[in-house]
Amino acid sequence: MKSINDYFFILSGDSGTLGRSEVCALIESYDVPFSVKEAEERFVLLKASNLNRADKILERVAYTISACSHLGTIKPENIDKSAEMVFSSGMMDGIETFRVDCYDLAGSSSSVTVESKIAALIKKTDPRIRVSMQNPDVILVAADRGHLISIGYPLASKAQQKWEKRRPKMRPFFYTAALFPKFSRALVNLSRIKSGEFFLDPFCGSGSIVIEASLMGFDAIGIDLFQNMCRGALENLKALAPSYSSIIQGDARALPLCNVDGVATDMPYGRIAPMTGSSQRELIKDFFKSASDVLDQGRYAIIVHPSSLNVQVEGFTLANSHRIRVHRSLTRVVSEYRATSS
Repeated sequence: MKSINDYFFILSGDSGTLGRSEVCALIESYDVPFSVKEAEERFVLLKASNLNRADKILERVAYTISACSHLGTIKPENIDKSAEMVFSSGMMDGIETFRVDCYDLAGSSSSVTVESKIAALIKKTDPRIRVSMQNPDVILVAADRGHLISIGYPLASKAQQKWEKRRPKMRPFFYTAALFPKFSRALVNLSRIKSGEFFLDPFCGSGSIVIEASLMGFDAIGIDLFQNMCRGALENLKALAPSYSSIIQGDARALPLCNVDGVATDMPYGRIAPMTGSSQRELIKDFFKSASDVLDQGRYAIIVHPSSLNVQVEGFTLANSHRIRVHRSLTRVVSEYRATSS
């Protein structure tokens, strides 16, 4: 099979722009140079020098379904001719069995037709090749984007996460405002944390984000101002992620740490923020002032906050933001802040 430097990621589609940024952040965390060529709600195509850590990326990622090396693009209105051009380059030489997995990213409900047409064209190039649904020599992925169909080889198998078992209601200590595990994992990934580094959630609550960081093998620290939340977070960590993490009772406005490498947190809001003695705007500014002492230049602090709150903070630049609809009356924003000074 030929060496390919174009890759595409199929996103789950339940995170808006967050899924795309999560992929890019993860690739950055493995120090792989890349550039985005095309980006849609459920699809991102990029060029990278070498994506040999795709298995690790797929172990960590929350909002990606599949990662593939890009073979070519087919036009739906001329599928026979354009598909024949993609598959006439000898890429199937020596292959005896194959399977086509089609993802309908545009809601066109044409995946069965696309699969069957591509399979027929491949068999036309070599009648000896046959379809095998169970154990094929090669799996081809077709990302049906409506206007285009991208074809690729899957780079690695996607790790199956047990999200349901880690939902807030399934934890020993339940807190109504706790984040869901899938969302929490994406926040950790946005922080660009690397193996062997220290992760911090300065407003950890019942421990949702720290649990995901710990399950990914990072040394994670959670801080909360309230003793009952610290106890609850410890209880949840012992049950779900007993290694790597610790919980400290403390004030995020005066972090009791010397250095961390990545930060992600859900800022207190509603009735909780006033209990800290500060408005949420003041709380965010004071936290970032403290964070500038423990985060090196170029590292990231990811915060979740109400859509009505727009805060400029010293020592950080806003690299990106994503609107996440929680329910009809509540929209939250995920903001990626990059440290510009330390």
